[in-house]
Amino acid sequence: MERIIKKLHRELIRERTSLINNVSLDSNIEKSELEKEFEDSLLALEGLTSQTKRLLQPEKVFVPNYNKKSIISRIPKGKILQILPSTTPILSCILLPLCAAIIKNEVIVKPSSKSKNIAIFLANFFKKENVKNIKFEIGSGKNFLFKILKEDYDFVFFMGSEENGKEINEYCNKREIEYFGEYGGNDWAIVIDGDLKKISDNIAKNVKFKKGSDCDSIKGLLINSKVYGLFVDLLKNSLKDIKINKNPLNKEITNPEFCSSLWIRKFCSEEEILLLYKKNRHGLSSAIFCKDTKKALELAEKINTTRVIINSDTLDIHPLIPWGGIKSTSRGGAEYWVNKFSNKKLIEIS
Repeated sequence: MERIIKKLHRELIRERTSLINNVSLDSNIEKSELEKEFEDSLLALEGLTSQTKRLLQPEKVFVPNYNKKSIISRIPKGKILQILPSTTPILSCILLPLCAAIIKNEVIVKPSSKSKNIAIFLANFFKKENVKNIKFEIGSGKNFLFKILKEDYDFVFFMGSEENGKEINEYCNKREIEYFGEYGGNDWAIVIDGDLKKISDNIAKNVKFKKGSDCDSIKGLLINSKVYGLFVDLLKNSLKDIKINKNPLNKEITNPEFCSSLWIRKFCSEEEILLLYKKNRHGLSSAIFCKDTKKALELAEKINTTRVIINSDTLDIHPLIPWGGIKSTSRGGAEYWVNKFSNKKLIEIS
């Protein structure tokens, strides 16, 4: 698989312009935004082999006062169906099938219809390289999806809307198929103090990215009462075409729409922040902007999200860094995916 990954990396670089142009037409995502995703995909491929080699090494288990030698190894789940999202049409189609195949699973990939061109490119590449354990099923509509689901699988993975995910989950439960679904983000940012102009520009760029459809898009903003008025004025200037919701309803806070939108709230204490976080049904990422790093770190420890980024926005992450979502949210990183698409086996020697 190492040779395949290196060759795929070269082919992607060679076809970069054409692929980005075609995926942009498929997905209606700006080319400049797909450039970032494409670059993340290349970074992931560059480190994938070395990272998975380390992960697939057998682990010795230490148990005090136990005279058996114990080893944990990773084994494939078997036949996997991956139903992939439209929000990351390039990265998900490249990274997730490889993370499952590298453990020797049989991988069936159902990409989004908005990933058609990258899916065709990858399907042709894997066929040419005689990679037999990755197969793409390219089509659209619910009937097409449930036709694929009729096959026998050991594991079904879904990433997308909660509504569709729950329907697929019910189907898998009836057929006693292991299922795992991931349903988005709902990231928030907390502004305590700092360079307010720079922070407002950073947040505005995040909110506009992919028209707010990325799972790492900031949806809510908690602003220190001491800088609230000045910061809101700066933010309005940065987000001229996007309405800022100063009085969000509870459902807009807990489960916002995936579009360019932003609600804001003023806070006077840490307790207010933590109380509001209890309403978030997701637990992907948070950003904290604060001049006092120690203060930011103390708050980060108390926030119930899987990832907290201090003095940068939630889109600022390397694709090989492992992270796992809390509640009904997304996960990611090559290490996480390798773990998710494998089972652990314990062997004991007397």
